[in-house]
Amino acid sequence: MKEQTLQEILNQMIGYCLDHVRSTRTCRGLSDHDLIYLGMLRVLNRCSSGRDHFQWVEENLDCEVATSTFFDALASERRSRMCADVSACLFTYLEKLIRQANGDCLQPLTDLQGYSIYAVDGTCMEHATHATRVDGKYYPDNTVYIESLRTGLLAAALPLKDPDKKRPHEFPALRRAVERMAEQGPAPAFPKGTIIVADRAYINTAFWAQISRHRVYMITRTKENMRPVKCAEIAFDRTDEDNAGVQHLFLVGGNSGYTHYVIDYTDPETHDTYQYMTSIDPTRIKPGVIVHLYRMRWQIETTFNTIKRSLCQQKSWANSKAATTIQSHIILMTHNFLRYLELVLEHDFDLVDRKVRNKAEKRLKKRRDNASSIGRCLPPLLSKIPRITRLSLQFIRTVRNFICRNISLQKLIPRFSKTYRAYR
Repeated sequence: MKEQTLQEILNQMIGYCLDHVRSTRTCRGLSDHDLIYLGMLRVLNRCSSGRDHFQWVEENLDCEVATSTFFDALASERRSRMCADVSACLFTYLEKLIRQANGDCLQPLTDLQGYSIYAVDGTCMEHATHATRVDGKYYPDNTVYIESLRTGLLAAALPLKDPDKKRPHEFPALRRAVERMAEQGPAPAFPKGTIIVADRAYINTAFWAQISRHRVYMITRTKENMRPVKCAEIAFDRTDEDNAGVQHLFLVGGNSGYTHYVIDYTDPETHDTYQYMTSIDPTRIKPGVIVHLYRMRWQIETTFNTIKRSLCQQKSWANSKAATTIQSHIILMTHNFLRYLELVLEHDFDLVDRKVRNKAEKRLKKRRDNASSIGRCLPPLLSKIPRITRLSLQFIRTVRNFICRNISLQKLIPRFSKTYRAYR
């Protein structure tokens, strides 16, 4: 890999995934490989439109692709299924490589061994230029993303575009995805099951009970208007520092007739009180760890910030549901490629984005000092669990500027080293 160019690394990854999915076909106009590759270049290059992008492709890559050919491909249902299959294959492949390289940030927590852990949330984009009005108005295109809290990779994209609804709800899309997870069963690397951390819009205790039988569990916060019936208080180890801030742990019921668990928590730093709800038995996982997993859910918001601000993906490419699906999965693959490249630089070249980590460490130290000055402390797990830092804009710029140049990764190390040194 050290002697490969960034372009060769990217093409090799795409080729590997296409060889391992069944939905690919031979197309004379624009191959599946080229659709994904040119789409990922469009995400990286911050082009303002499809015409802008393909003029750049023609003038810089000496590769002429008709804009109409690309947009015809975006309307293909078969291509949308292919992109979904390729993005799933790429996630599985890269997550395995990252975990083998000790890139699992939750590895220090032995309670979580054997569980795959994801955060889920939705984000929206501005409608496409030629979008149709619904009741005289334009509505944004929404997509639900699922992100691995172990590696920071995006695991799935669930577009919500529905011509019959103005603002489709996120829960049905997640429900369908979780039902597929339940049917497939736990992955061999995670035999204990799957934990999904979501916001309060995803509360449905009947559904939670259904998927728990298939070892898929949910974590969220309770809604303000919820009045769960406390059936029994559960004992936990109050001397364990991982449980710092946990006040009570209850088995609770509700009008639906299903039971779950509620954690009353007081933040040691701010003394604010919170109540968390989960379907996983807290005797298997410490209640303080469950609270921390919800705290880590914010990581997906920083990913959305990267997608919208650093990669400038704020507008849909085309109007069809197939196009929204293809764009969502190409964004996912581009983000995961950048995450993997970041790990390669750290693992193979001992290059770390020090400016980003220093900034995070200074912020944490400031919080610790402020809390200490008033006789408080930070939750211990904040220091125990390494934080997945966001992709810096400087790093993305360097990849963007050299993705199509015939320079090996080895020769780009001085450039990445300079990129990592300081903000510019």
